[in-house]
Amino acid sequence: MRPTLKITSRDVARRAGVSQSTVSKVANNSAVITPETRARVVKAAHDLGYPLIPRNSNYQVALIFPGNDMHGYVGEMLAGLTTELLKKNIKLEIVSDDHLELLNERCVNCAISINWQNNFYDHYRKILSLPLIRINGISKHYDNVFSVYPDGIKSLEFLIDKLWKLNHRKIGFFFYNSLKHELNNLAKRREGFLQAMYKRGAENPEEFCAYDCLDRDVDDLAELLQKWYDAGVTALIFSNSRGTAKMMHIVQKLNIMIPEQLSLIGWEASDVSNFTTPPLSTLNPDPREMAQAAINLLEQIMTHRKNIRDIIIPYRWMERNSIAEARTLENLD
Repeated sequence: MRPTLKITSRDVARRAGVSQSTVSKVANNSAVITPETRARVVKAAHDLGYPLIPRNSNYQVALIFPGNDMHGYVGEMLAGLTTELLKKNIKLEIVSDDHLELLNERCVNCAISINWQNNFYDHYRKILSLPLIRINGISKHYDNVFSVYPDGIKSLEFLIDKLWKLNHRKIGFFFYNSLKHELNNLAKRREGFLQAMYKRGAENPEEFCAYDCLDRDVDDLAELLQKWYDAGVTALIFSNSRGTAKMMHIVQKLNIMIPEQLSLIGWEASDVSNFTTPPLSTLNPDPREMAQAAINLLEQIMTHRKNIRDIIIPYRWMERNSIAEARTLENLD
């Protein structure tokens, strides 16, 4: 059997019809190279499986964010990924998912996407063939697509166990996304919540689940929470950092005291949760930990490791002052 020949920049130059120095300039994203020449060299490198790695850098990574969302979780994850990638001396091309075609003109070796929508993958593959790491998105290992996502099953079991020990037996959950989103969410927050409640003998915990709460009217949610509170709900979880101010407003509107009358658990909102009244206890997909896991996968892909697996990370629990022993029948208003 003939030995496999190592592909070099000379092979890329020959295939693209350019000089080796031009290949080097393309790899370093030199501004003197025309878009046509750059695209030709990038295609030749992709066809030959040759990594165009910039000088004095480990790799060059495309960081893809949802074009219609830079707030809350997406913004924090984007900041976390950028910080951790730069620490590793990995150069970045940051692009929205609306403009993926721009990456065909840039030298990137791999992509990390914060877009968790199921249809993103099909859109991505129509435009790019780069290995892909998805934050909260479905993986396809046979196609070099891997995922990092939170473990909602383990994390909600931990939270419900903590609340159960404080004698909470009726617990509400405001899901800020749709039921369809929660059913398809890799983190399995809804499944984790219901599984933990049924495990402890709770009767019909789905009765106290509400969806699409980010888009619902404040008065509508206040009316629903009052109904739940009157039915004996003593703890409420809400699953979106962007909903923190809205949730605190609703509780205050109803004159419900936290945590004396209602324990409240949200999703961490950086620089917000610690300054609500009272400071809010939260779960959180830690952006730094998620970013480090994505880089771990990146390095496995770039070094051609075998048997690469998705990485599942429990939510981080931040206990502050918004949970307490469940109110008793004697002081139930």
